[in-house]
Amino acid sequence: MQPTIDRIVHYKSKIDNGPGGDVVSPAIVIRTRATTVPAVIERWGPTPRTVASASDPTVTHETAARPDGVVAELPDDTVDLIVFGLGQTFREYAVPYGQGRGQWSYPERRGDSMTHDYLISLIRTGVPAGIGALLAWLASQAGIVLDADSSTALTAGVVALTGAGYYALVRALESRWPRLGVLLGTPAAPTYKVDDREAAGQ
Repeated sequence: MQPTIDRIVHYKSKIDNGPGGDVVSPAIVIRTRATTVPAVIERWGPTPRTVASASDPTVTHETAARPDGVVAELPDDTVDLIVFGLGQTFREYAVPYGQGRGQWSYPERRGDSMTHDYLISLIRTGVPAGIGALLAWLASQAGIVLDADSSTALTAGVVALTGAGYYALVRALESRWPRLGVLLGTPAAPTYKVDDREAAGQ
């Protein structure tokens, strides 16, 4: 996912406060690579000045001095931020994406994570079952027909075994080549989080 202006993200302070002391603040993206106009940044001088509109010289704008750290071209996933610190609001320029100090990251999705994982689990369960049913139907179309009493039970067994085998095979391949998870309907596997109290044995 590419960052966009006005997106709320997390910014981890550049200051090392020791183990467990990292400060993470909310921030808003104010410039990305896609929204940068290099020519404007390059003309932005170190001192304030009046800028006139190209189409109407009567329309002017007073600029501030170009801050240190502002670059004409931002690398991919690098943004300028307004950071809402506990004591003050400040700007950070050319901030790279990551989990380290002086980097930005997307907030963890909490509210809909359970619903999202539930839907993923349904898809990844339903697709193998559908594959099994399809193979059973193809077998019937190929002339593999049993008597009525045996056909229903055998079809159910074939669907179950084929679906389970297909799921196991794709999961084994997915562990080595994650992109193959799409063969289960979605490349993303559901995540199962243990409650803090359960993890603590309470």
